Amino acid sequence: MNRYVITIAALPVLVLAIGFGLLTRAFYDPDGEIFFSYLPVVNYDIPIQVGQTNTFGWYLNTTRVIGEVYTVSGVPVSSVELEVNLYNPQNELIGTGWGTTIFTSTLPGQLNPFDIYISIDPNESYSSTEVLITGWDFGGGQIYFPLTVVISDTFVDPGGSGLIIDVVYRNDSAYTLVDIYSVAWVMEGDQYSSLFLEFVTPSLAPGATISYTHIVPMSGGPPDPQERVAAQGRVPP
Repeated sequence: MNRYVITIAALPVLVLAIGFGLLTRAFYDPDGEIFFSYLPVVNYDIPIQVGQTNTFGWYLNTTRVIGEVYTVSGVPVSSVELEVNLYNPQNELIGTGWGTTIFTSTLPGQLNPFDIYISIDPNESYSSTEVLITGWDFGGGQIYFPLTVVISDTFVDPGGSGLIIDVVYRNDSAYTLVDIYSVAWVMEGDQYSSLFLEFVTPSLAPGATISYTHIVPMSGGPPDPQERVAAQGRVPP
């Protein structure tokens, strides 16, 4: 009967195999000789990178992290999952939150925001933020294209509703896109509303444009709120 054993004599060879980027699958010792079956080590590069983040206090003991990710794979990446950790000045972990990006698909050349709330001890204060990519997919079944964004005007509403962003969306793809959704966010200041997708139009032909106004609720806003706007549409079946 075949025996699969790991012997002391085999350990140096195993260490050498791992050093050369190999995994040892089995040791077979039928006649006192050791044979190895190797499997190559597979490295999975993370196709998503984290861009800028904006961490600020929210209601009571809740801290909010708005941030953005982008793909470095050259192809769309879907269902991106994130873990956000907050640390105090002593570099001790004081809170963790989980979430996903606002758009299901992260497209090449387009930022995809996220908005995560984290509960922390009211006696603690955060000093640094860590964002980890914990999951993603290359599937999804739908084909999305980003819309070209032209911001025509940005100003603070005198009535106090927040930051007004007037934009023009243009479909530079070769397809008529349907279900056009957009999102607006800022990377400086405290944004009051949660990030959400806003429905823009049922469809947009190639080369066509549409005007849209976003209202980002915030109190006054800093001199440079670093406003961001993104929109996507999908190719119909």
